[in-house]
Amino acid sequence: MMRKLPNKISPCPIIEATVELKFSATMPKGAVFGVIYNAVKDTFGKFEKLPTAMLPNEIIENDPNLKYKALYKLTDGLFNAQIGYDVVSFHSPSDYVGWDSLMGNMIPFFNKIHQTGIIDKVESMILRYLNFFEVDIYKNINFQMQLFNQIYESSNLVVRTEVMEEDFIKVLQIANNVTVTGSIGQKQGSLLDIACVLSNPNNLFSNLESVITKAHQFEKELFFGLLKEDFLSTLKPEYDNERG
Repeated sequence: MMRKLPNKISPCPIIEATVELKFSATMPKGAVFGVIYNAVKDTFGKFEKLPTAMLPNEIIENDPNLKYKALYKLTDGLFNAQIGYDVVSFHSPSDYVGWDSLMGNMIPFFNKIHQTGIIDKVESMILRYLNFFEVDIYKNINFQMQLFNQIYESSNLVVRTEVMEEDFIKVLQIANNVTVTGSIGQKQGSLLDIACVLSNPNNLFSNLESVITKAHQFEKELFFGLLKEDFLSTLKPEYDNERG
């Protein structure tokens, strides 16, 4: 039986939360940014070109490594969005605001884009949370690795695995020797990177909010399921407010 999940821990380890849609467009690639920006500019008034946008269009279109790279970044001061020829994403960067606030801004954003008719087919939907800890996270999670039939420990260990659950592929990546920068400054520690990938995104916009909510629940269950009880107790878990 799964233990009750906290709604909040402190300090909050979330350094970024993202929902990304990869899609094929109904219009020429060069029109994608303009159409999307016009739909959301009332919220995201500021934008900047990202480095990929400086490349010639023919290189971006013909290089599979660049196909889903964002070309523009939008910001409203609290949230960010990124747009490419075949991708659009919504970000809650450092200083995570909580799930209710994230959803309350993200769902209208994606719905405005959908209403333009620019999305022909959604190819994938990914919800991703990056969680940073200043400790060696392997000592504090329900995970062990063996090498030559002995428990293996390392100060520089990176693990990636995938777990299927219903219509989602949960991608877990763990690293204990990373450097992050942001509002927390520059710090060394561990990263728990959890992504929930919808395996069949057909008709996504007919139930967008419920699908993203389910992905978030799966992410949350995996995250808290990993934490050892004694470690979780040091994070001041609360069960009556929203963690996100």
